[in-house]
Amino acid sequence: MIQTHSKRASWICFLLIASLFAGATNLASAEDEPPTPNAPSKDNAAKDADTDTNANTDTNASENADADSDKKEDEQPALEKKLNAFFGEINKGVGKVIYWDVLFGAVKMKNEDGTVALDEKGEEKTVGLLFIVAFLGIGSIFFTFWYGWINVRGFKHAINVIRGKYDDPNDEGEISHFQALTSALSATIGLGNIAGVAIAVKSGGPGAVFWMIFLAVFGMSAKFSECTLAQMFRKHNPDGSISGGPMYYIDMGLKEKGPGWAVLGKILAVLFAILVMLGALGGGNMFQANQSYEAFQNAFALDATNEWYARGFGIIMAMMVGVVIIGGIKRIGAATSKIVPLMCGIYGIASLVMILSNAQQIPSVI
Repeated sequence: MIQTHSKRASWICFLLIASLFAGATNLASAEDEPPTPNAPSKDNAAKDADTDTNANTDTNASENADADSDKKEDEQPALEKKLNAFFGEINKGVGKVIYWDVLFGAVKMKNEDGTVALDEKGEEKTVGLLFIVAFLGIGSIFFTFWYGWINVRGFKHAINVIRGKYDDPNDEGEISHFQALTSALSATIGLGNIAGVAIAVKSGGPGAVFWMIFLAVFGMSAKFSECTLAQMFRKHNPDGSISGGPMYYIDMGLKEKGPGWAVLGKILAVLFAILVMLGALGGGNMFQANQSYEAFQNAFALDATNEWYARGFGIIMAMMVGVVIIGGIKRIGAATSKIVPLMCGIYGIASLVMILSNAQQIPSVI
């Protein structure tokens, strides 16, 4: 019975991912569509620039951009408009809770001459510290000292665990320690390590690299807490499989504290499960499928007006992912244990090539 439900859930998940891949890649194609015949061409824009003043050109360009934006919004399907509006309101509400500045604008940005920097609207620029960043950062630092710098003391032991020194075929579980590591890394390499780092450096400058390293070192202790709780509170199914994760240890852990805590744990566990599914569907599938197709389209100069390129690419990606996830955690672990080391190697070599190619700029960055 459990295996039947697991297979049904896997197929439902596959169908959802297939539709998201196709939709996300189709979105990438739509974003790159050339202007319609009614839109001003580049040649006409150049002629206008020769005859009008720069101010008039900027005004016309702004008006045309607004008109094109409004036109695209009008062309959106009704369902897409409703979904955008619905999730937009949710994002605004969540943003007010976790993205507010705990410093309340107390830290001002200054120019080289010591004066306060101003933005385009003439308002003072501030350096904010978002609540979510402060919450996670303080928690990570607390766990680091609470565990006596386990992230440093246990580093060698962690390497030995990954190497398989303590592997025992008779132990409980469905995958090895190394496969568990590669399964976790497969979700972060790309979206977090590449896209996230690039956005952080572009937005915050070279100084962002230091803060990422700083939080990564202390974040190891927070991750240690998560992994330990996942081992302590997990469910052993009759078919021999194991179910675990934050939604389980939140529920089972708080239940041991008493009836009142049990209710809170159940609510938080369900809320986490729902949010992590939404995050996986959006960030884990749509974003990556969109960016993959955009890179593929640019590399092979595909026609942006042909939506079938995007849909076909999304369907192929969904099928490849489906072959892996429908097999369950064992097949996922087997696949990631072979793919992720290759990904890490390529990522590391590419990073070194980029650094060495721009070695003359390293002193100025430091």
